[in-house]
Amino acid sequence: MRVADGRRELMRSAERYDLITLEPPPPSAAGVVNLYSSDFYRLARQRLAPNGLVAQWLPISTQNDEDTRALVRSFLDSFPHASLWSTELHEMLLVGSVEPQALDVAHIAKHMADPSVAAAFSEVGIGGAADLLATWMTDRAGLDRYAGPAQPVTDGQQRIEYASWVRPDELQRTLPALVGLRSKAPLVGADAALEKSVADAHNRLMLFYQASLNAYAGYRDEWVRDMELLMRVEPDNPYYRWFVLIAHSRIRAPHATAVRVVSVGLRLIPAKSRNSAKFLHDAKSLRHRFATQRHCLRSILPLLFCPVADREAFHGKDGQRKHRNHVAGGNGWRDRHSRAPPH
Repeated sequence: MRVADGRRELMRSAERYDLITLEPPPPSAAGVVNLYSSDFYRLARQRLAPNGLVAQWLPISTQNDEDTRALVRSFLDSFPHASLWSTELHEMLLVGSVEPQALDVAHIAKHMADPSVAAAFSEVGIGGAADLLATWMTDRAGLDRYAGPAQPVTDGQQRIEYASWVRPDELQRTLPALVGLRSKAPLVGADAALEKSVADAHNRLMLFYQASLNAYAGYRDEWVRDMELLMRVEPDNPYYRWFVLIAHSRIRAPHATAVRVVSVGLRLIPAKSRNSAKFLHDAKSLRHRFATQRHCLRSILPLLFCPVADREAFHGKDGQRKHRNHVAGGNGWRDRHSRAPPH
């Protein structure tokens, strides 16, 4: 492992990588935009091994919708094959490659059977291949429609770094636009049962997004309606339960309908977790754990689609799970342009 500036490392070395993952601070942060530019993506493309992938974290609540479209255009300018995946309410994942990306069901299921991979996914509500594939949003064609005529971000045109303040409720504009791009995932080797499971899991995810957008808009009754239904059809999903815990910890003057959905969730949580002090401690602990595990999801997800993952890229000689990648940047940073998401 080498700890260094990601872009300079790619410029310094001619080494090729099976997977390049990126999770830098948001692009509106000073000095970070050069990890989101077309120039950088071209460099990353040159450093890919055959069948290699580039996976870029795409925050959608830290800049205005038109700037998100420009970020997508920058990515598309360098990768003939691209796809969009949902990883968390406030962010998504762009995956790009030179060669076509095959979603081989048998290949994905094989790697999800790895105990360490399965454990990492289960902690964030991904219980199997169907749940994972349900996070597929769209292919390059859909992304191209979304980006439209937006000008790409380049090293010479770093407009997003000097963009205006994020408009109120911008997530309510960007998230529906991206979700609206949804297309059928190009699965290879999927039977009818799996396709139905993927569709059902995606519908549950969309119900959660609908509930979240209602919460942002202040529609409490609608939020309660959606979350009650979600908690009944998928009561054991730790990601959805986490939002119920946070909602409980933030209620000061309880609204009758808000309490109703919290009580639905609490019936699914062991009684010992409901003690006031411990309950709030659990909520804070889960918040930290989900931040860590969602990062793990973004890192592991592209590995499952990488054909070379059957080689040392996925398992080293010592049998430990690993991959040859290059991580440029980190997470957990919030700049003055962003509104704090309702954790």
